[in-house]
Amino acid sequence: MAPRRAESAGLGYNSPMSARIEVAVIVRRPRSRVFARLARLESHTEWMGDAASIAFLSPQRRGVGVEMLVETRIGPLRSADRMEITGWREGEMIGITHRGEVKGEGVMELSDYGAGWTLLRWTERLKLPARFGGPLGEAIAAPVLKLVFKADLARFAKLVESEADLASEQG
Repeated sequence: MAPRRAESAGLGYNSPMSARIEVAVIVRRPRSRVFARLARLESHTEWMGDAASIAFLSPQRRGVGVEMLVETRIGPLRSADRMEITGWREGEMIGITHRGEVKGEGVMELSDYGAGWTLLRWTERLKLPARFGGPLGEAIAAPVLKLVFKADLARFAKLVESEADLASEQG
């Protein structure tokens, strides 16, 4: 049976030996603005400290079916992460499947949080290859990745909030 795709109900990648990371941030902007920025996949290197570069392998840049090769760096570790967008609900969710050396699924979900603010939750389940320590590496990597992803989301929130301020000042 093939694994399910990433969904809002949870991640379909259920390997018992995989790192599960979940982080969230509150962005002080409406969900439509937050999603618009998140949907600009080519700009993820601006706020993802671990993403060194993104190369699109498919002609499309939005929606299910987008394929990318993301050069990832965390400390001395480097990986070329082949990803595919496997879930896309406008204004609500983007799901990915990692198909390269690192396997797994992830989802970024947005929900309204109070008056005009957004809760952005990022969940990943990753299976590391033997060269990154396999299951032992996953146990060590999970708390490190949680810190990395938390910092990524903090940069993202700051970016969205500052862009929104500029847009309203110019408008």
